[in-house]
Amino acid sequence: MNRYVIINAPKTPSVIDVEDARVFKTEYAGHAVEMIREICASDPSAEIHVYGGDGSVFESINALMASGCSEKMVMYIHPFGTGNDFARNFSEDEHNQAHTIDLIRFNEKYAVNEINIGFDCDVVCLTQKVKKCKIFKGSAAYMVSVFLSLLKPMGKKMSLTVTDENGNTEAISSKLLLCLVANGGYYGGGFKCAPRAELNDGLLEFLTVKKISRFKFLTFFLGYRKGKHILSDGTLHHKYASFLNYKRVKSVVFHNIGNICADGEIFSYDELSVSVEEKAVRVCVMNQAK
Repeated sequence: MNRYVIINAPKTPSVIDVEDARVFKTEYAGHAVEMIREICASDPSAEIHVYGGDGSVFESINALMASGCSEKMVMYIHPFGTGNDFARNFSEDEHNQAHTIDLIRFNEKYAVNEINIGFDCDVVCLTQKVKKCKIFKGSAAYMVSVFLSLLKPMGKKMSLTVTDENGNTEAISSKLLLCLVANGGYYGGGFKCAPRAELNDGLLEFLTVKKISRFKFLTFFLGYRKGKHILSDGTLHHKYASFLNYKRVKSVVFHNIGNICADGEIFSYDELSVSVEEKAVRVCVMNQAK
């Protein structure tokens, strides 16, 4: 079996812990996608190792799905990004092992961790700018962007249709602060947005927050960051029950939606169809970068 290493990390790792591998370093945005597609087309039994962050995971998984090799290959992820939220879904005991996971299908693309719309999406857009100031990285850049976003108008009229885990359909049309559809449990450099999420349960976590005052949002924000908004039995913490809605779903359709954030990447859609793609890929998260 041929082994390939693709380095798509902000900083080149000092140690490449893959023996007898051909090593490539990306040179421009989207280069990793091109290389993975070429490898899959020419060597479907290859072993591909990607060194990078959550953006690299997003790119590599979409390239793998587009190649038609997702059932044959294991994608090896070496977390060398600033946030590494995908890697947070795996305990140390689960590292260096192959796991079959679900994906979030959104129109023609796939997300691994989450899709967020509204306030969180605005924060990510701003975070990309804040990161250019090199003193803020990872979760620090995200935190700064949260508080800067609080200075702007909050709340967005959303129209969507939700199909829950039992097949029941609900139409929602309301002004919401944010909407989250999650497969993994983390985003934003460690925010535990979906504490009950499992990557292989065939379901997506669905969360909406009504438009609330900035003061109430700040009290919610602290618990949200630590994953305290949803209890282990699936009920809501009593502090947040008046403005928070949570359920497990199979699909969500958004109408006239605009910008969305998928695994930290920004896209714009008019109509957006989101669903779970069960047992879509096999991944192996290697020991996290120190």
